[in-house]
Amino acid sequence: ALRFKNDSTTVSEDSLIYSISFKVKDSGDKIGGLLDDGTRQWSSIVSISGSVVTLNDALTGAATSANSVYSYTSKIERPLRVLNARYQDKLSASEIPTTEWSRERYFNQTDKTSQGTVTQWYYDPQLAQGVLYVWSTPSSSDAILNITYTRPLEVNTTNADAPDFPSEWFMALSYNLAAMLGPRYGVPQPKMQEVKMMAAEYLEDVLGFDSEPVALSIAPTNWNR
Repeated sequence: ALRFKNDSTTVSEDSLIYSISFKVKDSGDKIGGLLDDGTRQWSSIVSISGSVVTLNDALTGAATSANSVYSYTSKIERPLRVLNARYQDKLSASEIPTTEWSRERYFNQTDKTSQGTVTQWYYDPQLAQGVLYVWSTPSSSDAILNITYTRPLEVNTTNADAPDFPSEWFMALSYNLAAMLGPRYGVPQPKMQEVKMMAAEYLEDVLGFDSEPVALSIAPTNWNR
């Protein structure tokens, strides 16, 4: 989500307008302003004129100048898996690494509502909407948890749809699709063996290309003993 800071004077409770410093946004985007009671109120942008953003809903409380304002255009797709997460206690460049917990370990945690810095998390992908559990729960509405996740692939429904893969995957996709469809169309076994061999080679090549090139350090457990 794009984030920006409010630089207006105090906004009254009945106001539908924020005067803010922001990056270019669009009407219909979601926007959440921090109220003075510590909660964040979400609404949608009706219109933008200069530095004035008109909201769809009146504020339910006062919002002091310099309170943070977050916004986003649309929600992400349900993550298949969360790979890692970094915690920020406010809008800053400093991020704190966190640790993934198993389902059992999270639900065995006796005090799930204690507030503080988020240090552990557990993600349940479910079927429709995933649920991300964190511990400790953040004590501020300014807290941010940045995640790296695996998203679902786009399902192609027509021949005009572009595959949801980078171009270097073209040969691997083509040959593996041929290997999958070959038996249905009666492709002779010798030709199928050739197609499967090429499919495996192309897949191995592209998987190697997509691997992260990081160094691996190994040391004996009894080093210097």
